[in-house]
Amino acid sequence: MTTERTGNDAAQGGNAAEAVDSEPLACPPQGEQPARHAQGEQLGRDAQLDGARVRDEQHAAAIHPGKPRRHAEIVDVHLILRQDRRVLLARRANTGYADGLWNAPSGHVEDGEDVRTAVIREAFEEVGVVIAPADLRAALVMQHRAPDGNARIGWFFEARRWSGEAVNREPAKCSDIAWFELDALPDDTVAYCRAGVDAYRAGDRFVLHWHHAGDSIGYHPRSPSRAVALPHNEPDIRQSQPAGDRT
Repeated sequence: MTTERTGNDAAQGGNAAEAVDSEPLACPPQGEQPARHAQGEQLGRDAQLDGARVRDEQHAAAIHPGKPRRHAEIVDVHLILRQDRRVLLARRANTGYADGLWNAPSGHVEDGEDVRTAVIREAFEEVGVVIAPADLRAALVMQHRAPDGNARIGWFFEARRWSGEAVNREPAKCSDIAWFELDALPDDTVAYCRAGVDAYRAGDRFVLHWHHAGDSIGYHPRSPSRAVALPHNEPDIRQSQPAGDRT
């Protein structure tokens, strides 16, 4: 659909000009961007009239609605590295996000990488452990929204077997690593991570963690929980029957 107007008078019921074929380009005043999802077709060519009030049709512009931007979210991975009843956490530092807070080994999935490969890579890069694909278990998937409104999908994996000793391989980004009891995590933990570990302990598989504006990035024991466990189907282990035999 094409909407036509004559300068700033369109809002006041000014006459519209018929669209003509011309090279598409932005039509607002110089230095301004066109409205989101819109493309302008400039019909008048006098630069002195950019943004001016006009009453004739020769300086009209045709506005072509553009395609809306598709929603996209970051995908990240988190490792719940288990040693009996303990889990390994790392204290963030010098990253510009949640510095000083404890967090599970984690990171973004890179282009062309699947989530399992990503968590294996992050485990070695951050804490030096080598995990075989067969030793990983998908623990849960969480859609998380940060207090600033940006959303992402987090895959949490559990590993109980690995090779190598857990060490801090990224001292420029991490000030310490330590083992903590699953039911006694430190309060100064990233809230996103804490919600994931709590959901893991509860046996939840699919979770929403939707921060509100003004929420803290860090966990606080007296803050409202933003985690919502989503119900999911249990595997149907009944023997399949022909459609005509079902009652």
